[in-house]
Amino acid sequence: MLMKNSKQSRISIGMPVFNCGDTVEMAIKSILDQSYDNFELIISDNNSTDATSAICEHYALCDSRISYYRQPTSITWPENFTYVFRKSSGEFFTWAAGDDWKSNNFLKLNLELLIANPSAVASMSPFSFEKKGILTPRIELGQFKGMSIHKFKKFFEIANTSHGMLYSLIRKESLEECDFMPNLFFGWDWALILFLLEKGDIVLEKNAYTIFNTSGVSNSPKVYKIHGLVGIKRSLPYLKFSLEVLKFSKNLACKDKFYLVLLLTRLNFLTAIRELRKIRYFLSNAKKCIRSTFNAVGN
Repeated sequence: MLMKNSKQSRISIGMPVFNCGDTVEMAIKSILDQSYDNFELIISDNNSTDATSAICEHYALCDSRISYYRQPTSITWPENFTYVFRKSSGEFFTWAAGDDWKSNNFLKLNLELLIANPSAVASMSPFSFEKKGILTPRIELGQFKGMSIHKFKKFFEIANTSHGMLYSLIRKESLEECDFMPNLFFGWDWALILFLLEKGDIVLEKNAYTIFNTSGVSNSPKVYKIHGLVGIKRSLPYLKFSLEVLKFSKNLACKDKFYLVLLLTRLNFLTAIRELRKIRYFLSNAKKCIRSTFNAVGN
């Protein structure tokens, strides 16, 4: 009965891409090679300037399950993520990056697990990171079940390794009311994961996996600048994130909301201390450089 139900379920895969001509073919093939074939692949090209467009157009012509869209002008990466989500028609949805790779049983096994767990809003699998051909050990986050505040607490404990949760297989209806999705702010992916956790459980399918490339936005040296965080703004990068989390968590019990405020305050405080130390270190080095330059000129 489980397989009969799962075969009737349509999955939408949203692939927002930009200048990933070296990897996008691999990413598309990992979707086309899935053992579960009742899906649509929606690709949104954010005005790429390399071979990305030609590769995506080729595959769209070869497989009717692929829809390819090219943005006429550049949009922000959350807008591109939102674009593919809004174009989707399936009951279930997952994002796929243009430089990542999913095991060929990812859709099938995660869908079966979601159908078997009606209280779950998403199903994820273990994942690894790939850098220059070297894979990190596989990361397995476990399940996120129970009261929202308990799931939030667990998330903040593993937040820096939560990448795979964003690329879970998701019940599309659980994200329909996410009004911040198109907005660019630091910690957008964390906010979206917490939004899902407020809606329900996230379960774990251990027998599938994803390999993530490390060339994405979160690993860019310009990540703060991309999010408009320059100067003193760098000391509080999670401020907008915190306000959004408090907004969609307004129905928590008073004691749980207080605990959430403490979690967010701690995150902002520790980040501010770290960033201010970086700024102080930079200014100190700049001062030494200027002083040594003047001394050299004077001699």
